[in-house]
Amino acid sequence: MADEALQTIGFEEECSVLVLPVVLTGLFRDLLKEHFSSPDLIEHPLLKKLIWTDAPSTELLIETGTRFDPRTAQRRPAIIIRRGTYENQRLGAFGERRQLPPMDRDGTLHFSTFWQGSHTFQCIGGTALQAEYLASEVQRFLHHFAYIHAPELQLLRFEVKQVGETTKMEEWDNHFLIPVLAQYFFEDAWSLRPTAPILKRFSLYSILDQ
Repeated sequence: MADEALQTIGFEEECSVLVLPVVLTGLFRDLLKEHFSSPDLIEHPLLKKLIWTDAPSTELLIETGTRFDPRTAQRRPAIIIRRGTYENQRLGAFGERRQLPPMDRDGTLHFSTFWQGSHTFQCIGGTALQAEYLASEVQRFLHHFAYIHAPELQLLRFEVKQVGETTKMEEWDNHFLIPVLAQYFFEDAWSLRPTAPILKRFSLYSILDQ
């Protein structure tokens, strides 16, 4: 993609971000909807009747945290997907530079940095046992995701980090919630190619005349 600020100082940017947390949020939602749309895909026998459909009367809600509205949820079992923080992880002794000088023959500079992020899947059941079954189904689904879909997205690492304790939701008719935490690690790589020397693009007098 082109960045106007970089073009202003005489660079063209080529970057590749195959994974963005907001993209993962939507992907998790769609894959979980697909998983819970058929009894043949659901592993736990006691959840095979808890089917997701795109109708308002669906027996199971699957939604992102930013779109979930408890007022219209009608106290049904639910899986709420929330993006956590993601932090920059610079590796190596040279920061984000992927190579030492000299640059490529055309002057291209290559960079990369790494990010660690997380998503929490809030599994809500009408009983503590139902919440346990939902959390177990979700964590197994995510383990399968790690081996099937994570490599396609070029995630360097994906793992289910934690299945949390059961919490009673008194504000929601005493339903029960169990969070499932997944963490991932991915690379953000990009290239910069000089289009013209900076001093040829700007007048030194105009720069100093402030």
